[in-house]
Amino acid sequence: MQRLNYEVNAHRTSRLWILAISSWILLGAAGADDSKSTDDWLRQLEREDAGARISAAGALGGLSKFEAKRIAPALLRALKKEEDKKVRKAVIASLGKLGSEASAAVPDLMEALKDSETRDAAVVALGEVGPEAKAAIPALAELLADEPAAAMSLAGIGGDSIGVLVDALKAEEPTVRARSASAIAEIAAGAHFGARQQARLAAAVPGLTKALKDESADVRYWAAFALGKIGPKDGDVIAALIEALNDQDGAVRNKSSFALSAIGDEAVPALIEALKHQQPAVRLGAAQALGGIHSGATAAAVPPLGKALSDTDSAVRYHAALALKSIGAEASAAVPELVKALRDQDQYVRNQAGHALAEMGGVAAAAIVPELKDAEVCYQALGILRRIGAESKPVVAAVTEALKNEDEAVRYEAIRVLTKIGKEAKDAVPELEKLSNDPSERVREAAA
Repeated sequence: MQRLNYEVNAHRTSRLWILAISSWILLGAAGADDSKSTDDWLRQLEREDAGARISAAGALGGLSKFEAKRIAPALLRALKKEEDKKVRKAVIASLGKLGSEASAAVPDLMEALKDSETRDAAVVALGEVGPEAKAAIPALAELLADEPAAAMSLAGIGGDSIGVLVDALKAEEPTVRARSASAIAEIAAGAHFGARQQARLAAAVPGLTKALKDESADVRYWAAFALGKIGPKDGDVIAALIEALNDQDGAVRNKSSFALSAIGDEAVPALIEALKHQQPAVRLGAAQALGGIHSGATAAAVPPLGKALSDTDSAVRYHAALALKSIGAEASAAVPELVKALRDQDQYVRNQAGHALAEMGGVAAAAIVPELKDAEVCYQALGILRRIGAESKPVVAAVTEALKNEDEAVRYEAIRVLTKIGKEAKDAVPELEKLSNDPSERVREAAA
């Protein structure tokens, strides 16, 4: 829960601050005349009453998306001459809402960083201005330890911030290292991957890879997250992420697995090898990652994933079945192992094996027919055939035979399979008619 809260706060700090500040401004504007024009609010920004100026700043911030070019100079003039700290904070918050239109205010916003009473608002505003605020990068970098919003503001400025964020991965304070890694992840997540941006992010990869071994789990988590967003096709990075699949922190393991999925085809050979690792956590993470790679390269993983269905660890077996389901019909070579997994001692493995078989069409249907004679798996086998639907035409005879089963649930499920098959199941009509006298009401109704 702590990691989840940290993730949400780290990614949304700037937005939360803006909402908080905006709410405070709007409360100050309560009771204002909604019919006032922009000119009215601009005049009110000049009034002697501080409360009126706060209200005007808040209202102008709300209008900014419509008249940003006109409002920006007025707010900047107000910031330059304003002495009341509360009004200054309101004006700064509204300048932030103007985004890049407030670029002329960057020097004054940087000056506001020096005042403890306006610093938090200025940090957020600079991030909202975006790349036009790159002159503030050194000042914001110095605030990484003290201002939670500084990292996300650097992310808001974008690629020009990557250098200082990479340097901050070496900071003494683990909080600074974690915030820096999370900001790099934010930049990578929103990046338009032009050549320049790719080069900047590539420069962060060595530091992030090293951070996978940081003493702080938060740093390791965000390093894995960022690498997943960048997706470097590098053997050393892949090896480091596979090692991180054995991290003592579960969230780090998950993010490392997702990062390997994001890297894609280049990670497949190493992931196949990792399915043989002595540590169950690594085998699990490898199976999970393979299931997240949606390309033809995973065809080579089908036999080892089929073998993993017999792993001694139930979680590994579950994720192997899940990966085979994700691969779909191209994993049909693993049908025999999946059918065997229908008898797994773990309910979740059995269910996931069934889901995987349902993705494999006629090949799976033919393999499941013999299972209809086994009371242990008959009901589940019928459920799989029902999901396959039209692909089950060759098995109509076997399903028809199941209509005679002593188990009411099996008879009912057999009717549902035949209904799903439709016209191709016409040979089953005589047996269906016999069920009009079935002792089970729902069977009689389904067969009618």
